[in-house]
Amino acid sequence: MEIISFSDIYQHITLSLILVVAITWSDAIKAKLSSLSFFKSINGLFLQALVITFVIFVILIGMSVIFKELEKTEKK
Repeated sequence: MEIISFSDIYQHITLSLILVVAITWSDAIKAKLSSLSFFKSINGLFLQALVITFVIFVILIGMSVIFKELEKTEKK
């Protein structure tokens, strides 16, 4: 008997990361990120938000693959 399934965990983490993406679109967070050396090389707030969105998207895809593999091994 499982307390919480991998799909539930993935949904909670996905929603959390979606909130992070939404927050990064605000001007205050973008201004703070602009002070980091990595983001100084990326010109424009729109491009910075796109980079952050892409990074979060890659994290979500990676987590989805990991959780699906864990779910397969749990069913065996």
